[in-house]
Amino acid sequence: MIYVLDTNEEAGLHAVSADCRVVICEGRLIARPEKNGIYRLLLSDGTERTITADVADDIEIPVWNLTVEDWNEGERKEIIEDRWLSIVTHEFYYETEKTPIEAGETELKSWREIPTVGEKVSGVGYYTAKVSLPETWSGSDGAYLKIGFANKCSVAVYVNGQKARAVDIDELTADVSELLVPGENEIRMEVSSTLNDRLIARGYYEMGQKISMQVAKNANNANMEQDADRSGDFNTPSPLFNITYRVRDYGITGGVKLVTYKKMKL
Repeated sequence: MIYVLDTNEEAGLHAVSADCRVVICEGRLIARPEKNGIYRLLLSDGTERTITADVADDIEIPVWNLTVEDWNEGERKEIIEDRWLSIVTHEFYYETEKTPIEAGETELKSWREIPTVGEKVSGVGYYTAKVSLPETWSGSDGAYLKIGFANKCSVAVYVNGQKARAVDIDELTADVSELLVPGENEIRMEVSSTLNDRLIARGYYEMGQKISMQVAKNANNANMEQDADRSGDFNTPSPLFNITYRVRDYGITGGVKLVTYKKMKL
């Protein structure tokens, strides 16, 4: 694929300086102040603009209803295939057993700090909460969900049953303006963890260390000599793989709030 850029094309109208964020939507410049106040903007055509914003209050959401879907090893399955010439193959795999754990209403903290969940669980957390917006909420109002910390988990956001735009993984924000309505709104966050804590609980890392040591014992003399140079003992080789592990924090921590703003055409 080849991209061609017209270096002679003139830039469209844009903000040279502004006291608030300015975006382009459907070819129009839109100012997005997040607080009440007076804002001054200088546009690229030399025009100076002053706007006065009346923005709804931000909404803190400290308590959520949490259900964690615990992922674990499920039923063992076998696939048998006759490949002709008297060759029959057997393939084994395990289904994923998904068990819901109802944590109920909880503040935002690591799953391992929640007694009903604990440190042996990996999977998907479903957070739900309800927020109320003023009846005056309209198309000129906007908001994005600001997430404090996701502990390196992936996050998807839903509002009133509809999936919101993708979460910005750097800012941990998701604009939900188009899904909000006046009055009550339900917000849901789906948080997917790694399988680290479940693997620890099942002893996979300890098993890996044992296998690593066994491989080291059967390794070539070069590996044994390197170990001997350090300790002088040929009979206690180091593991070939440096397997380290610890229980990880999962889930949303650090607070979540709905940050409001005003959409003002320039």
